[in-house]
Amino acid sequence: MRLLPKTTALKLNEFEWRAATLESQAARSALASKGFHWQRLLDDGSSLYLRHGDCCEADLNDSAAADVYQALLYAEGANTRPIAKAKFMAIVNLTADSFSDGGTYQTSDAHLLKHCQQLIDEGANILDLGAESTRPGAEEVDAPTQIDLLSNAMRVLSPLDVPLSIDTRNAIVADHCLAVGAVMINDVSAFSDADMPAVVAKHDAQVVIMHSRATPKTMHQHCNYDYLIGEICDELAQRINRGLNEGINPERIIIDPGLGFAKDARQNFEIVHHLNAFRSLGFPVLAGPSRKSFLASVLPERAAAQRDGATAGAASICAYQGAEYLRLHCGGMNWDAVKIAQACS
Repeated sequence: MRLLPKTTALKLNEFEWRAATLESQAARSALASKGFHWQRLLDDGSSLYLRHGDCCEADLNDSAAADVYQALLYAEGANTRPIAKAKFMAIVNLTADSFSDGGTYQTSDAHLLKHCQQLIDEGANILDLGAESTRPGAEEVDAPTQIDLLSNAMRVLSPLDVPLSIDTRNAIVADHCLAVGAVMINDVSAFSDADMPAVVAKHDAQVVIMHSRATPKTMHQHCNYDYLIGEICDELAQRINRGLNEGINPERIIIDPGLGFAKDARQNFEIVHHLNAFRSLGFPVLAGPSRKSFLASVLPERAAAQRDGATAGAASICAYQGAEYLRLHCGGMNWDAVKIAQACS
């Protein structure tokens, strides 16, 4: 069974790495013999290392140094993995209270079908159906209500030749939808439902493991980080290993740093800027900047539905930084921008 290393390491740029702190000078010297030189402590207690010099062939006898070295080697290998052609995951909100498009195509089955066909025409590779709003402050929606909305949408969209993802935190909802044709679960809570990993494994489904804290109703109260990128990766790694321990195929995992979820505007821009670091975990990265409120910190005059230009800018940077999935409300010119950005990466 493949599991992530005991400690998480991140490639921050060409020379700098973040990994666990080695307390003894002997351990640091041993790691330096392998080409990773300790520089300083970071705010969360981890350390910054520089990669330079030749690596000696001798084995590391210091167990702590060996653990950190294995984590760094894993991250180094993960970052050399070729970046796949970007895929457009189209957002299909089935709830009338969705933050930017509620009360539009949700008004009838015919409008839903027309809207989804347009998304496919605009380049959508996957339709991500959600029956529970996860905007900040949103209330939970019970499983039967979600299943009713999702079952109807899956029936309406059955003529379309496109894979369906289900945006849910609820294992009962996921199990039902995977049994009737969905192929992916987009879990914004990263297995807060303890039964979710087993459900995903049972169906051998793809799964998006997204970073957040608390619930959509309270997540805005949990934006305190000492070292944002590192802590997100550490918390994602714990959830990834939970899924792997439950039998999820590692080839089915996609990770999402969770733009807009338990992060303030400044933190969201930091994630976009450093998105490439998340590739160190060894899985395809999904980014979902579409129309989110952090964009309004730069463009306060734009309502949510007017943020597609801002979305194109953020999504393009994410693609340039290595995102292999972009979760967007619409394609068209947005998707053209993403494709150009990835071609330049």
